[in-house]
Amino acid sequence: MKTDAIRIAIDDYDICRVHMESSDTQFWRRSYIRASFVLMEAMIDVLREKAMEITFSKKEEYNMTRIDLLGTSEYRILRTGRLEMTNRKVPFLNYLAFILRCLAEESGGSIDGHISLEGWRKLGESVKVRDRLTHPKKDTIMDVSDKEAAACNDALLWLWKTTVELFENEAWSNYKVVGGNIPE
Repeated sequence: MKTDAIRIAIDDYDICRVHMESSDTQFWRRSYIRASFVLMEAMIDVLREKAMEITFSKKEEYNMTRIDLLGTSEYRILRTGRLEMTNRKVPFLNYLAFILRCLAEESGGSIDGHISLEGWRKLGESVKVRDRLTHPKKDTIMDVSDKEAAACNDALLWLWKTTVELFENEAWSNYKVVGGNIPE
């Protein structure tokens, strides 16, 4: 169940955050960055499902392009005319922005104000750190600076608050956001 994934991700995040605060080593900083992104990915998948759900709800017409892009698979036609299904690969920030935009537009709102916030910029910075740590090259710097750890925390808080604000919209009264111990 998706909410179980979020609860497990929150537990992992909490463990890393506590250890990073009590024993600030590079191991715990790297673990904190990874755990933060696991949590964000779990949240984003729930948001994607909710966007799909509301896109289908109470409508006479459906945006098939939106529905297709909210799916997790894509198809390509082989030379034999058969279809081959593959996992959809969209850059993290692009897909998150698309999902948030779908949610906002389906509820009559906008995310333009959210994407212009400092948290979105810090999320972009944090994605670069995550990529550096999860796909190291020969000369990769594996240390996480104070500024990078703080930016990741700010990015996670931005995503959490943006999610809560989207779900507080009156059009979302039937939906609930999974709670957790995300620090203020």
